[in-house]
Amino acid sequence: MVKFVLRGVGGSLIRSRGLKDWGEGQRGECQRKKGEWVIRVRKDLEGEEELEVLLHEFMHAAYWDHDEEFVEEVAADLAKLLWRLGYRKG
Repeated sequence: MVKFVLRGVGGSLIRSRGLKDWGEGQRGECQRKKGEWVIRVRKDLEGEEELEVLLHEFMHAAYWDHDEEFVEEVAADLAKLLWRLGYRKG
């Protein structure tokens, strides 16, 4: 588990094998529980896909007041840019 703070609100990132309540193809989720963010991301993600999903879910926590289209577009664009710049999991 990784703790984080975005826009003054704390949260936790949890890597998961997936849960029964996740829909087909769902790679992550972001929920507010007891005043903190809980982000769950599939454990089997790798590479640029993992980067995009992490950015996407962190964007939901940071920009909860924006719609899904905004989050999807910005997270995908940032993931592509960071990947091209050489970002790799260390």
